[in-house]
Amino acid sequence: MTSGLNFDLGETIDMLRDTVHAFASDEIAPRAADIDRDNVFPSDLWGKFGEMGLLGGHRRQATVRAAGEVELFGVDKGTFDRLLAEDMRAPEFGHTMQALAELRELSVFHGLDSEQLNVILEHGEWVTAVHGDELVTQGDPGDRFYVIESGRAEIVKDGAVTASVSKGMYFGEVALLRDVPRTATVIASTPMRLFALDREGFELVVADAFRRGTLRPAADRIWQH
Repeated sequence: MTSGLNFDLGETIDMLRDTVHAFASDEIAPRAADIDRDNVFPSDLWGKFGEMGLLGGHRRQATVRAAGEVELFGVDKGTFDRLLAEDMRAPEFGHTMQALAELRELSVFHGLDSEQLNVILEHGEWVTAVHGDELVTQGDPGDRFYVIESGRAEIVKDGAVTASVSKGMYFGEVALLRDVPRTATVIASTPMRLFALDREGFELVVADAFRRGTLRPAADRIWQH
């Protein structure tokens, strides 16, 4: 069990705070792009770890196992909260790595690199829907592209159900690609979680995949929207 720190240590405590802050800003942050790309925390930085779970109050994001004899200095969460958390900012990639991994689980985005996924994160958001929610409405302007993470929705055209979409599928690209109003209404038939990407993000990252044929446009599928 790790013992608490003695808060009468004065200068020593300041040095510890400065060390942790410098590690995050000087050693980790400059390598964030490589860490995002490889999804591997460099072994030479293993000397200090664990701050992400303490800062955010989250479960551990990874397991760290000693490959040999290791000597560590541990700071318990109570001490960390009082001593370090106020002065420390988690490197941006801390939540971004998790967000990128979540996007990569969607087949539409699976082949994109970290830079492209970051653009998508900047131009989109996760949204939820319940049974009966209209996600897009026939005749409305098209402003977003949707990818379904979970749930199911019905496609309604001119008042008739023509098809359904579910996990891993997408909709909304026709109005964006052709610059026309929505060609169908999409209504949630179960609780849903989707990623909604705005028009600019769609043009920057996704539209070319449809134009090249990497992704199939709705014209090649049963229904249009």
